[in-house]
Amino acid sequence: MVFVNFILIFTGKGLQEKHFDVMICHNEVIILDRERQKAKQMVKDLPFNEKMKHYWGYYKKHAIIFVLCACIFGWSIVQCVMAPVYDMSIACYTGRVFPDECKVNFAEYLKDYVDEINGNETKDVFISMYSADLNKDVLAPEEQAVFTKLMSELAADEYQMYILDRSFLEYFEETHNEIIGNVIPLHEIPEMKAMWGLGEDESLYLMTKTMYDHSADNEDVVAEQKNAKKIEEHMMSLIDEK
Repeated sequence: MVFVNFILIFTGKGLQEKHFDVMICHNEVIILDRERQKAKQMVKDLPFNEKMKHYWGYYKKHAIIFVLCACIFGWSIVQCVMAPVYDMSIACYTGRVFPDECKVNFAEYLKDYVDEINGNETKDVFISMYSADLNKDVLAPEEQAVFTKLMSELAADEYQMYILDRSFLEYFEETHNEIIGNVIPLHEIPEMKAMWGLGEDESLYLMTKTMYDHSADNEDVVAEQKNAKKIEEHMMSLIDEK
């Protein structure tokens, strides 16, 4: 067993000496950084209240993100179990926060192009809206939680149709390209552009998701996929009319 208390490290500035405790034993080298060990020991020696303040200051961001993700994930499960069943459910993911009247007007408009499938004798379309700015270098905790919601939706095959802005469509193209069906540029349809209040440089897309193989025996998913296709056909006819 041999003990060495420094090691030479090659960096861009040449060889530098860094002090470590190095123990060579049975051809295994265990490096214990003195400063790191000293810091750990100082934390261990703190009173309980000070130790909690230290951990909270260091892990506060991680804890907030974890709690937000857990709440949204739990909320998603509750929604799946207790939420009413609609004839068509659409998820909207954009960087811009649209007024509620946009989704209400669009949902009302789509009622004429879906079949009644939930047995309540009325046609109902519901749009869930989520916002996260993907153009930022660092997402806020609540925006990171939006991705947790999106992942849970995709895993559960919860939606057969999505409304996406350009950044979210690119995200799907890069990470979930295999589930992208038809993509319709709503911003190219004057009536839809006005309904959503889109500016000249704004893009908004209606994406039909392909149905997973394991959902082929799920009557609700199959029926909603058919309604998604009917909406898609109508929107394509509007594109052709231009």
